[in-house]
Amino acid sequence: MHKLSKKHFDIFVKSCKYWVNYFGLSDWEWNYFFESDKDNDRASVHYQYDPQIAAVYLYNEWVSEPTPYQLKLSGFHEVVHVLLAPISELGEKYFTDAMTSKRNHIVTNRLVNTIFQEHKDKC
Repeated sequence: MHKLSKKHFDIFVKSCKYWVNYFGLSDWEWNYFFESDKDNDRASVHYQYDPQIAAVYLYNEWVSEPTPYQLKLSGFHEVVHVLLAPISELGEKYFTDAMTSKRNHIVTNRLVNTIFQEHKDKC
C-alpha cells in the first residue's frame, strides 16, 4: 500500500473545488477529509440532500502512488455524485440502492469521458 501525502490531498481538494464551481454547487456545504478506509476505496462522498451537506473523503492509502490525473479524476467523480443527488434521492424512493448507484455511475462515466477530459488540465 502507498501512503498518500498532504500534496495528494491538496490536488484532490483543488479538483473538487473546481468542479463544485463548474457545476454551480456552491450552495452546498462542502467538507473535505483525509483519512484511512477499511474498504480499500480511493475516495468517497457522503451527502444529505436536505440540508445540502457533502462530506468528501480521500483515503490515505492506495495500492500504488496516484498520479495527479487519478487524484483529479477522483475529485470529479465524487462531485458528480452530488450533482446527481436530486435524481438519486428520487430514484432511491422507487428503486433499489444498487439500481440507482449503477445508473449514477453510467452517467458519471459519460461525464468523465466528455467534460472531465476537456477540463482535466484546468482543475
